Amino acid sequence: MTRAAAVAALAFGCMMLTLGVTGCRTGEVSTQVEQDQASKEALAELLKYAQETGQSLVQIQRNLDQWRAAQQQEAQISSVEADLAVLRSLLSNARAAVDNKQVDVALGLLKRMARVARGVMAELPGQRIALRVERALMSLSGDQPDGARAAQAILSALDATLNAREAALVPDVVKDLEAAKAAATSDAQAAKQHLMVVLDKCGKDQAATWAYFIVEGLDGAFGAVQREAWPVAAAELEQVEVLVKKLQTALAGAGEAAAKPATETPGGEQSTGTPQAVPAPSGVTPQAPGSGQAPVPTGTAAPAQ
Repeated sequence: MTRAAAVAALAFGCMMLTLGVTGCRTGEVSTQVEQDQASKEALAELLKYAQETGQSLVQIQRNLDQWRAAQQQEAQISSVEADLAVLRSLLSNARAAVDNKQVDVALGLLKRMARVARGVMAELPGQRIALRVERALMSLSGDQPDGARAAQAILSALDATLNAREAALVPDVVKDLEAAKAAATSDAQAAKQHLMVVLDKCGKDQAATWAYFIVEGLDGAFGAVQREAWPVAAAELEQVEVLVKKLQTALAGAGEAAAKPATETPGGEQSTGTPQAVPAPSGVTPQAPGSGQAPVPTGTAAPAQ
C-alpha cells in the first residue's frame, strides 16, 4: 500500500468509527456505504491495511489521532527555534572535535552546521519578508508595472509578518507594507518607496546580523581547521555559541529585541544603527544581512554544500 492510500484509508476508518460503523472488521457495512463505490474502495484499503498491520479499527483511529496531534504540534514549533537547537547540539560535538584535533570529524560537523545556519537565516521573519518584497519590487519595475502581481507579493509579505511563529523577531513593517499594497495598483512609484523602507528595516534586523556572523564564524572555523590552526577554530566556535545564545534569547522574547537596528557588532564595536560593511572572510563573497542570503563561499575551503 502506498503512503497516500494508507493515509486515505486511515482517514476513512476514522470517519467510519465516528459514524458508528463498528462491524467493518468482519465485512459488515451499511447499505448506504455499499452503494457508494468510492467508499467501498476506501473501506477495502482500510481493511487491507488493518490486516497487514494486525491492528483493529480502534487502534488505527488512535494512531491517526496521535498523528494529527503530532502534526498540529509540529506546525506550532518555530523552525528557527528547532534549527537553533540543532546548531547547539552540533556545536558541542564540533568543539570537542576541535579540542581533540580531529580534522575530518570537525570539518564534517562544520559543513552540517553551515547548512543549518543558512537555513536559520533564511527562515528569520525579516529575511522572509525581504524576499517577498523583492518579488513585489520586481513586479513594479519596467515600463509596464504589474500592480496586481505586486499586491499579491505584498500580501504574502504581510502574512509572513502577521503569522510568523517568531513574533519577537518580526521587524516593525506592517504599516509600510499596508501602504505599499494600497498604492501597488495605482501608484507604482509610491509603492516602491514604501517597499524600500521595508527593505531598509529588514536590512537593520539584529537577528539577521547575528545569523550572518554565525555563518561567517563557521566559515572561519572551517578554514582554521583546514590549516590546523586549532586555537583560531576554537575561538570562532566560541563566538558562534555566543551568537546562537543571543538568537535563542531574542526568540524567547527576553532581553534585547532582535528586530531593532543593531547597536553592537559581535566584536563589541558600537554601531550608529546604519548597516555597516562587513569584512568578508577568505573565500567568501559577503551578502548584506538584510538581503536574505548568507555569505556565499567562492572557494573549496568554504563549508558550502
